[in-house]
Amino acid sequence: RNAELKNNLSWTFGGKAQRGWYLYELLIQQLLGTDAAPDSAEFALALSDWQLQRGLEPTGVLENETLAQMVKWWQ
Repeated sequence: RNAELKNNLSWTFGGKAQRGWYLYELLIQQLLGTDAAPDSAEFALALSDWQLQRGLEPTGVLENETLAQMVKWWQ
């Protein structure tokens, strides 16, 4: 699912429509403490740990709610 959303997730930032989070892949990997590819089980595990620590459902899928929390974290 992450491989698909990496290029196709529809989200809004600064009032502008965005598509995918591929531009932020390295930043996301750094935040999660992994260099695993987004389509790997290792990435999903690191992401689910991060989600759990922030009170999100630990699905291992980088969807809108999780991405919004990451943006808040970076800001």
